[in-house]
Amino acid sequence: MRIIPVPKRTQLEYALVFLFSLALSTFWQFHKSYGDPDGFFHTQVAIFLSQGKLLTQLPWMQFTTLTQNFTDQHLLYHVALVPFVKLGDPLLGVKMATIVFTSAFFLTFHLLARRLAGQLAPVITFLLLFSASFTFRFGLVKANSLSLIVLIFLIVAALRQRWWLVALLQALYVWLYGGWILGVAIIGLYWALSITTTGWKKLFSWADNPTWRSLLAAVGGAIIGLVFNPYWPHNLYFYWQQIIQIGVINYAGRVNVGAEWLSLSYRDAISFHSYSLTLLVIIIVFSWQRWRKWDLTAWWMMALAVIFFLITIKSRRYIEFSAPFLLLAAGTIWHQSWPHFQWRVLWQRYVSPKHK
Repeated sequence: MRIIPVPKRTQLEYALVFLFSLALSTFWQFHKSYGDPDGFFHTQVAIFLSQGKLLTQLPWMQFTTLTQNFTDQHLLYHVALVPFVKLGDPLLGVKMATIVFTSAFFLTFHLLARRLAGQLAPVITFLLLFSASFTFRFGLVKANSLSLIVLIFLIVAALRQRWWLVALLQALYVWLYGGWILGVAIIGLYWALSITTTGWKKLFSWADNPTWRSLLAAVGGAIIGLVFNPYWPHNLYFYWQQIIQIGVINYAGRVNVGAEWLSLSYRDAISFHSYSLTLLVIIIVFSWQRWRKWDLTAWWMMALAVIFFLITIKSRRYIEFSAPFLLLAAGTIWHQSWPHFQWRVLWQRYVSPKHK
């Protein structure tokens, strides 16, 4: 396979995105406080791992079910923290890790944006960098940046029809993030929407519907990640609690599970997504007459944007999904509606002094 070199202009663009996000994420960490107490837990688990200790129980929480069914749902994240906690002060080390992981996420997001949004990629990456509600989540010591990196690569693998890579990434996702079921759900939505291109008769066709193979690979990867796991089989009950009882049913009104699980009013939800919603609405209005040009990927991004926006109203923590997917939906629709749009024409007509 011939490797197509990346143009120097694009290389420079990627470098600028990484360096700019590195500077911003460093600024977000330039304080001695921690915005979320979970950061201390993640730090201590990473310290245990650095000492060769795999945490299999939480004897300090004897009044909870975690004494019988504890599972380190962020095991790979804690492994990734180990080199940083060994640098010196562990609490300072996890801040440095958060800076690196956050910068890596924005670079990865921009790579996907370039693929889906074309020329609009720098715009949507810039808007995401300055989305305060979103970047607040990324300023916390959490696994969200690494988990979204894996999720983005999972989407790219599905788009490129790399079944083995879908399975591998989904298995890693189980070890990395407690909400790993989202990977299967997102690929499942891709498959469900494929009816628009294949029809009902080929929805389950292995030969004619590549999205069906992606879904099977994602399910297989999830099973592998669950079974070949140091916490098997206790992790099944743990994930039942985390995904169904807390994530879906949402016991925030009955059990104090943290403010991140609380719901938002519609006004606050719109305020949280002010940049991304504004851009998406403008692009839809401007491009609606060209909707026949939108392919399966555009409808997939649009569906994910709507679903995650509604889920964010239920639990505000999901802004880490809704904000980027709203922007990706906007960029994808624009790129597919106006693939040959010339920004230079607008500049010359409305901005350049010599044309006034």
